[in-house]
Amino acid sequence: MSEDRRKAPYERRNFRPEAERLALERADANASTVPAEKLLHELQIHQIELEMQNDELRRAHIALEELSDRYFDWVLGS
Repeated sequence: MSEDRRKAPYERRNFRPEAERLALERADANASTVPAEKLLHELQIHQIELEMQNDELRRAHIALEELSDRYFDWVLGS
């Protein structure tokens, strides 16, 4: 078997340098068009939305567990 075929189907890459470069480019692009206060406000709103979604997902998960328990109690009780 050739050496190329024994390698993993992907090569490990260090994405950090590229991510840092892109972050700087985006920061430069946003700095001239959007004030930092507005960006901070938008991030805070997004964080609150994510927290609310997380709470809703937790409630849905609990409800599904309760329904699952009731179903299996019914099935096993039959």
